[in-house]
Amino acid sequence: MSKQLILFLLFAMMHYMTVAQNYRVAGTVSDKTNRERLEGVNVLLYVGKEKKLLKFTTTTTEGSFRMMIPDSLTGKGYLQFSFMGYETLRKNIDHEKRWDIYLSQKEMTIKEIIVKAPKVRVQGDTITYDVRLFSKEGDRSIGDVLRRMPGIKTNENGQVSYNGTPINRFYIENSDMLEGQYGLATNNISNKEVGSVEILQNHQPVKALEGIAFSEQAAINLKLKEGAKHRWVGTLKSYAGCSPDEGLWDVQGVFMRFNKKRQSMNTFKTNNIGQDISKELNSFNLNALKNQGRLLADYIETEPPFSMGLSRNRELLNRTYQVTTHHLFKLNNGQDIKVNLVCQRHKEESAKEVESIYYEGQNEEWSLDEQEKSDYIKKSFSGTVTTEMNKPAYNLTERFQVSLDWKDRSISMGGNQINQQDMYTGSKKVMNELFLLKRSGNNFVTFSSYAVFQANPQNLHIQGDNKEVAQTVNPKQLFTENNLGWGIVVGKVIIDFTGNFTGMYKDMSCRLTGLENSNISDRADMSLGYMKLALTPKLTYMTGPFKSVLAFPTNYYLYHYKNFSERALNHDCFSISPSLYSEWHFSSRWNLYVRGNINKQAVNTQLFYLSDILTTYRTLQRGLTTFCHAKTAVITGGIEYKIPLKEFYSRLEFSRSWSIIPYVLSQNVEKGYIFSKFLLDSRQIKRTVISGNLSKGTDWASTTFSLQVGWSKNISHLFRNEKTIQNCLTQLYLKPEIDINPAKWINIQYGLNFSGESLVINDNESKESAYTLNQSLLIRFIPSDKLYFSIKSEYYSNQIKDGNIRNFFLTDISLTYKFSDRFSMDFQLVNLFNEREYSYTSFSNEAMRINKRYMIRPGNLLIGAYVTF
Repeated sequence: MSKQLILFLLFAMMHYMTVAQNYRVAGTVSDKTNRERLEGVNVLLYVGKEKKLLKFTTTTTEGSFRMMIPDSLTGKGYLQFSFMGYETLRKNIDHEKRWDIYLSQKEMTIKEIIVKAPKVRVQGDTITYDVRLFSKEGDRSIGDVLRRMPGIKTNENGQVSYNGTPINRFYIENSDMLEGQYGLATNNISNKEVGSVEILQNHQPVKALEGIAFSEQAAINLKLKEGAKHRWVGTLKSYAGCSPDEGLWDVQGVFMRFNKKRQSMNTFKTNNIGQDISKELNSFNLNALKNQGRLLADYIETEPPFSMGLSRNRELLNRTYQVTTHHLFKLNNGQDIKVNLVCQRHKEESAKEVESIYYEGQNEEWSLDEQEKSDYIKKSFSGTVTTEMNKPAYNLTERFQVSLDWKDRSISMGGNQINQQDMYTGSKKVMNELFLLKRSGNNFVTFSSYAVFQANPQNLHIQGDNKEVAQTVNPKQLFTENNLGWGIVVGKVIIDFTGNFTGMYKDMSCRLTGLENSNISDRADMSLGYMKLALTPKLTYMTGPFKSVLAFPTNYYLYHYKNFSERALNHDCFSISPSLYSEWHFSSRWNLYVRGNINKQAVNTQLFYLSDILTTYRTLQRGLTTFCHAKTAVITGGIEYKIPLKEFYSRLEFSRSWSIIPYVLSQNVEKGYIFSKFLLDSRQIKRTVISGNLSKGTDWASTTFSLQVGWSKNISHLFRNEKTIQNCLTQLYLKPEIDINPAKWINIQYGLNFSGESLVINDNESKESAYTLNQSLLIRFIPSDKLYFSIKSEYYSNQIKDGNIRNFFLTDISLTYKFSDRFSMDFQLVNLFNEREYSYTSFSNEAMRINKRYMIRPGNLLIGAYVTF
């Protein structure tokens, strides 16, 4: 055997022995307060009395680390974990191979300068929140963290606002994949996958309009962690349980992937525990909100009502199945293609008692008692394809959508009238939306088009008192709006002109059988169409902190109505509707704005029909057949003060509106039916609104405080049984909330919601008031890194009829055991004391008091698993 071979074998044996004497240490490093993984933590291996540095590494984007440790160093060395803004931690070396390290935040004082991890950063118009520093134990979605960030507010319906104003875009990695349905993001993206939340103030979503058209609204952009990009992430949840009435389930799967070329989000959800997952599908796209009023209305009231002041999940008795898939593809030419599909089947049951008081004057009123049990089923499908190219000199966006809805509702009615009702509405809609903008230097040209076809058949069948009544309404509508604009930038002034063509054609047939009344029009076939030509010159002035927009829309309307049993009617109208908006940022903290407009509105085409329509089993609504134009004047002003770096935001707004409507609602009671129609008489409505919001975050005890206040007054009148009823409705609300961590092992969340109403009839001839008060307290205990449990209690004090006060409590208990950062088991006990009824009183602008009592969900028990990946 040669010397070279002997040396090689000896070297191999020594290498093998060396490796055999090493073992691998691996683990994760997390924030001790919120359990957020930490990236870039220094992991150093020291040995000997001299504390000699032998090895070092840093944690990955997932907060993980690994290191080979010589077996001979066991008990003789230690690992040191250090990171800016955190206490340094040392751990002696032993034979443990899996380490979960938790670092505590600290403040570093150097010559009286405090250096710590910043929660908020400001760069130009972009405010960046560090999600890790706003997250707390128990948070599972980015929506949970958004609610805690000062300046950001999430409403009950899922809409997100920044400093009191709704946002105009919700981006994920700078892309608007969800197109307004951002509840899917806030409820389903784990906060552990998001690194930061960016607020883009005064955001202009069309790049070609930057610098020539300013926006009052902000946008939100989620910046994901590097570890959450380029791979599939998501959540799995499976709960099972029971209640006194039925077995319970709550199952969901969310699968997402975001990279530079493609984004994808897919969800499947089903539950019968009262979670209203359908609100995730609410669209807050600005164009969708604007066009909502142009769609056909449901004349028959199919949608079931729900209680005010009580969370929807407290009273929703449901069985819901929902599947969504959203995809975004980025092409090499800069074009984005988005494909969205949504499918849902929702069933709910409700039980309520309603006493409706209709005022006629001093000591004069009549009431209607209803005891209702209903089943409601909604099936819906929608598909949307959007193509968008958004460049500094060019924008082309086209959106095509098909949506189908089927709604069935069955009601067993008791009270003044005993009957069985069956309702159906089915909406079919096809929509196409196009926007084109070309900018060349200081000139720009725009073109937009919106076209929608909709059919909405509706049926109502009533069986009771040995009598059958049936109502059918079959409306169809084609609507289109087209705009062509040209503009030029001259120094600090932008001048542009927009021409508009709008057209609408509606065909509707109505049939009513079973009611014997010579005054009722039980059959009608009609068509209604109109055309609008408009020219809008607009002047925009922008200089430094001051911006102003002055517009003079000039409109010409031409209407044509035909009832197939009568002669045709024609009508035309000319109007000018000037508007002015100005804002002044007189410092980086202060902003003052004012808005005013005068408007002569178009004819309300939803109310324009000849027949009587049975909208509910007891209400007959007769439409208008006279062309009427309402006039409105509105002035709004507000002031904002904010210091983002100190997490302070505030806003105060005042609004005053005057409306002159040339028709007045008239109601008469006859044989158990309420006959509603409109009389040609001038009606003036005055409305005053004052609202404000304030939010503040502090490092002390990780506290976030917010306050919302509002007051409104509405004055109007109507006719009831041929008497004039003047009514003044005043409303007040107050909503303070606080989230605080007085110690590392406890989190407290408290909220109060007060709402008061006062109704005055005929100048103090009759006056009534009522209020609802809800207080919510959640205490979350965190006794260990693996375990936390929560107690949530809600206290309600509602003033109901005759001045009686109804007080009751709702209490929930939940417990979570974390096997790891990605897997946990949950135990929930909801409505511990098994409260079954909720009562309150409210008022309406139609001189009414409404006393309602709802059956709410019984106590129930749930246990299940929650996994993120």
